[in-house]
Amino acid sequence: MNFTLTQTSKYNILNIDENKLTAEFAPSLKSELILQADTKKSIICNLENVDYIDSSGLSCFLIGDRLFKDNKNQFILCNASEKTITIIKMTKLDTVLTLIPTIQEAKDFILFDELGKEL
Repeated sequence: MNFTLTQTSKYNILNIDENKLTAEFAPSLKSELILQADTKKSIICNLENVDYIDSSGLSCFLIGDRLFKDNKNQFILCNASEKTITIIKMTKLDTVLTLIPTIQEAKDFILFDELGKEL
């Protein structure tokens, strides 16, 4: 699976550089999410290049969401295409996963969450 990772002190951004997130790439994504959950930082998954996601990709997101929440961190999906959002909503996973429109809004969400933890 092609992806790039940008690291900051508060969060990491995982840019998924695949058009389709299917069973072919799910094991690689799952492994990367497990590694990133161990960093004890929140993560933003940028889905800007993803046009299609199947059940294997959705499963990766559910695993990632659980791992990050177990560590008291945020797992955010952003820049999702209309097709991807439709699939997530059809499976009712929009009630579980955090979907945010843009990377900047996702960064702000994490920073506000961090402020809330400090209060």
